[in-house]
Amino acid sequence: MAISKQKITEYLLLLIIVIVVFFTPNVYAYLKINFFTQTIDMQEIAEIAIDSPKEFSIYNYNDKIVIATPDALSLYTADGKMLKRRQLNGEEVEVKVAGDIVLTAETLRGDVGVLSGDDLAVVMEKKDLGAISDILVSQQGYIVIVLEKDNRFYILNKQLEIDSSFALPEGEITNLSLSNDGGVLLVAVVNLENGRFKSYVYQYDLALGGKIIGSCDLADSLVFSVYMNDNQVVITDSEIKSYNRKSDEIATISDINKIDQSASYGEYLYTAFWGMSEETITRVDKNGKEVQQKVEKEVPKLKVYKDDFQAKASMEVKLKSLPQQIIVNDKFIATYAEGAIHLYDKEINSLAVNRSKSDLKGILWLGADKLLAYDNNLIRVYQLK
Repeated sequence: MAISKQKITEYLLLLIIVIVVFFTPNVYAYLKINFFTQTIDMQEIAEIAIDSPKEFSIYNYNDKIVIATPDALSLYTADGKMLKRRQLNGEEVEVKVAGDIVLTAETLRGDVGVLSGDDLAVVMEKKDLGAISDILVSQQGYIVIVLEKDNRFYILNKQLEIDSSFALPEGEITNLSLSNDGGVLLVAVVNLENGRFKSYVYQYDLALGGKIIGSCDLADSLVFSVYMNDNQVVITDSEIKSYNRKSDEIATISDINKIDQSASYGEYLYTAFWGMSEETITRVDKNGKEVQQKVEKEVPKLKVYKDDFQAKASMEVKLKSLPQQIIVNDKFIATYAEGAIHLYDKEINSLAVNRSKSDLKGILWLGADKLLAYDNNLIRVYQLK
């Protein structure tokens, strides 16, 4: 039976309507986020109540939400659906999330477990390692723990078997972190030598069993943060230094005041600090006439550096107040300050300001186009459009 031209026209019209109704908003959002980012809308898509408001941590687990309280782990989808709740046993349980690994550690006895999947199934356990003072997990699957009994670093594989161990460096540890690729352990310590503080930063290659591959020393400085991608960036109480992976110093920035917040993503360092800026003020002279005058004023700033400090050093923007947190993903920079979430593109152009309904504790990326913000009682998930 032949279909008339009128019927074909009606089917085509219906198809066009379906495409416009169901696909155009998604296509528009995709194009806006990826190609036309002059402004971004933050649409709230979910709210999740927090059962234990006094003590909790929140993690991104494969673009899902893990809420860790002292006695339980809860897993939610981005739209607020609970997938699993698992009880935690022990007095002092620490949780770490990296890539597809959820790790729990009862730090008093040293019971360690690896969980996986949407049901948070226990896929591996190791008991009675001894009291744990520090623990790190990399997306490559390395698990690094420090045992109190002998002050050594232990490298565990995904099967929780001990691959190797090595001694802690002398001094008080001030910072313990992993390189962006998760393959290098960065340890900052401080010693008191001849009445002066002296800090050291050591690099340990986890693939080589913790072999030390570089170190640097900083006199009269306390190390606050250490990051590593192509180069190593060390933030102290008075300056920022860049080193290559052989610990050769590349550059130093010392014309800023103390870094208040910082974040590393890829080969770039994102910093918030107090810096000097030329401001124009209006004053009244002795004749009662208003005159404009340029003055140097200390203002909060957000600035982006490449990790060798040779590029993008001029990318900065003045802020109304210092952020309490900086987070970065492939496309955006987000900060939280004085009751508002601020969203920027990678050139630090402002895209959105979202006034919080409460005093936030933190913000977290959930994939490329979702951001969650949480206070003591509630998590709100926002879709960027």
